Amino acid sequence: MSQYSHLSTPDLEFLELVQRQAMSAIVVRRIMETLRPDLPTESSYDILERNIAVDGGEILVRCIRPVPREHEGKEFPILVWFHGGREHL
Repeated sequence: MSQYSHLSTPDLEFLELVQRQAMSAIVVRRIMETLRPDLPTESSYDILERNIAVDGGEILVRCIRPVPREHEGKEFPILVWFHGGREHL
């Protein structure tokens, strides 16, 4: 047995991350291909990302805002979506 055989055993956390990223890329691509005809064009909305300070760190807040058309006002309804991932609020 080689003295370096222990290096061929992948770190389980790293392996999980790589598998998750690969799966996400496949799944997201398929979802986008399926939904693309029903999605708005990228020029019809703006994306604004901000880091908000909270106790012990920061959270990313992403605002997806419609670009107002000429005949529309600048006020739109709001949807707030919290996604905690593994850790919940």
